[in-house]
Amino acid sequence: MRPANESDFREMLRCLEGGENNDDYHEFESWDIALHRSFTVATHNVIILSMMDLLHTSRNDPVCGSSRRRASPPPHARNTVVNIRPSWRR
Repeated sequence: MRPANESDFREMLRCLEGGENNDDYHEFESWDIALHRSFTVATHNVIILSMMDLLHTSRNDPVCGSSRRRASPPPHARNTVVNIRPSWRR
């Protein structure tokens, strides 16, 4: 395990901006997943990364993922990322 490096932070910013610049909920969700994965990768911890991969796999499972896909997107989805940006970039 080691601290996040400049490359890790660039990837986080790329994912953050990708989500901010997209009005389609499903595209936003893809960027949001990528952002959270970038947080996980930045830990440089194989156990945490394996857990993230397992969670991502379960999201795509026909049984587990279907209820999530049927649900309406939360109305605050885009605002969540936009509102954390100022504190995240400090």
